[in-house]
Amino acid sequence: MPETTPTNDVKIIAIKPCTGCHKDYLRVLKKDHLYYLCNDYVIDEKTDAITYTPSISENLFTQVADEEKIKVSISAIAGQNGSGKSSLIELLFMAVNNLAIDKGLNKDLEPVRQINVELFCLIGFYYKIRIFNQKISVFKYKDDFTLRRTTEKDFKLDDFFFTIAINYSLYAHNLSDIRTGQKDWLSGLFHKNDAYQTPLVINPKRDKGIIDINSENSLVKIRLIATLLRQNNDPEFSFRRTTDNLVATKLQLRVNRGKSKHSLYDIPDPNRKNRRLDIKLADLPNVIKDKEDIMNRINKKYPFNYKGNKTGVESAATDYLIGKMVSIAVTYDEYKVENYYSIEEGCFDLSKIDKYISQLLDDPSHIVFKFRQTLNFMRYPNLKWEAANLGLNDLSARLNKIISEEKDIKLRIEDLVPPPIFFMDILLAPIADTDKILPDEELIEFRTLSSGEKQMVYSISSVLYHLINLDSVRKKDESSKAKYKFVNIILEEVELYFHPEMQRCFIRNLLDSIRNVRLKTIKGINICFVTHSPFILSDIPDANVMFLKVIDQVSIQVNREEKTFGANIHDLLADGFFMENGFCGAYAVRKITETINFLEYHQTQKELRDDDRLRESAVDKALPQVLLTRAERERKQQQMNELEKLFTENDKMEHQKLIKSIGEPVLSIKLLEMYDQVFNTSRKEFLEDQIARLNEELSNINKHAVS
Repeated sequence: MPETTPTNDVKIIAIKPCTGCHKDYLRVLKKDHLYYLCNDYVIDEKTDAITYTPSISENLFTQVADEEKIKVSISAIAGQNGSGKSSLIELLFMAVNNLAIDKGLNKDLEPVRQINVELFCLIGFYYKIRIFNQKISVFKYKDDFTLRRTTEKDFKLDDFFFTIAINYSLYAHNLSDIRTGQKDWLSGLFHKNDAYQTPLVINPKRDKGIIDINSENSLVKIRLIATLLRQNNDPEFSFRRTTDNLVATKLQLRVNRGKSKHSLYDIPDPNRKNRRLDIKLADLPNVIKDKEDIMNRINKKYPFNYKGNKTGVESAATDYLIGKMVSIAVTYDEYKVENYYSIEEGCFDLSKIDKYISQLLDDPSHIVFKFRQTLNFMRYPNLKWEAANLGLNDLSARLNKIISEEKDIKLRIEDLVPPPIFFMDILLAPIADTDKILPDEELIEFRTLSSGEKQMVYSISSVLYHLINLDSVRKKDESSKAKYKFVNIILEEVELYFHPEMQRCFIRNLLDSIRNVRLKTIKGINICFVTHSPFILSDIPDANVMFLKVIDQVSIQVNREEKTFGANIHDLLADGFFMENGFCGAYAVRKITETINFLEYHQTQKELRDDDRLRESAVDKALPQVLLTRAERERKQQQMNELEKLFTENDKMEHQKLIKSIGEPVLSIKLLEMYDQVFNTSRKEFLEDQIARLNEELSNINKHAVS
């Protein structure tokens, strides 16, 4: 690949923990060892030269929409619990955190100390990026895949990838797990109030390790609604099909009268040390005094028929709008630098207010999404947002009609969704009933979905939300904020709460969703799954899977010859990598073993009794071969003594019931035969049991054939 011509490919090829990395970061990882996410590459351990032998199509996961192509690469890290999967991902997060600090970003970030890791990446070009504490060294590869020995001085954040990380595990990303002596480097990565400059966001947000699921429900629902109202030209795909059986049909709105009373920012409490005060609009009399003046100035620049002294829902909207202007002015660097608002005086600088309004109206980014939504609520009264249940088809048509007819302003669906002054829920109908007009009371509220169904929607909606926001970031010039063209998506344990069928379909659903959001500026996406699920892995070529196994307390990458892409799930499970001790549940194995011991005990006991009877009844001493030798009797008695220690004397019928409940037919039949021999069950009874069992199996086969 020529150095001067970048591709649209993005991949994390390998991660290398190096000497000097703290042992608490390594855990079971081997230092100075390359862990490959793309096995088609080999990196020379001495020179770092790359050898690339592609075994899969570069376009296997490429998505095409409206003749626009987005290059997508998918890889995975698999292995048992404790094999180092999360340790590798945390090293990546630490590395990105320190890189962001090196680029002068986000004063809330805390550097990770005693870290030494190398990332080998394809981000348009091939790079080796070394993070040694706070020293960042970036090396670029030449055309011949050898590494330049001089560092890239002009490597910018634009040249890096933005990482969206999603992990809903309760035990992940907990501040209490940060090693002793290291300051909290994690909390700053949950916030995204820097206009997508810090190249990593972790979802969901956690406060001291705790997920506020009610807040998460609210956030994801708003993200989902914007997606549901999008036009979709793909007849094979619909954003509104939220589950396999349900489709979104209506939007339920209720006025959120408390929204204008939310916190705008916080300040130190002058009366209590180490405490902060939440400032609300009601705490800012100067802002309230200037509200009418500010609203009239907005109306001049962005007409929405403002008449002043609004009441009801419109009053809540104007209060929210003014409050949003305060929070934007004190939160985002590009606005803070202009000093539009004074925290000390609690008021706007009215001499700059027109400039501030113009900057807000010209900003296409996610920063002003809610501001624009509220403004457009007042500008387009024909949208008729009100407390009601509104059909999505009608809403989408109205929104898209406004977009197509608006001559003066370039609008997007996200600009027109109901503003945050409404509580919103989504109403769903069974797919089989989509052609019917169901009364509202027969529709299903989104909040009543199962945890697995919500998890599918949450995971994909969060990815789409951040992709859309990243796509919206505007770069004025080379010296302004970063505009990422490449995105890295990390999905850890995404199979949580998922039925196997949901796991099987997840990658397809995710790729379909990415294709249909019609991204304009993002050119390449890398997706990395950290997973235990063979259902996920069956959609990923083995060349892109890192299999980890702990040997002698060290995590080793295992090379496997078995293919994963398109592989039968049963074949993947049969691989000893996933199930070293077979498929059968461990408790079932214990109970079956107890039954086998029970039968062997009674079988041995029977053999000794039979030998005793033969000895007592034997008159002809010329037939000693039918008797047990002394050594054999002693061995069997010893066997009985040992078996007797392994089980308690149980009713033989309990063991018979267990044998009949075993699902593996060969094992069940063999144990029944053994049971018959031990307890002299009649041959007729044994055969009748087998006939009943086979009839039941045949009946099940016939049922499946009919269905």
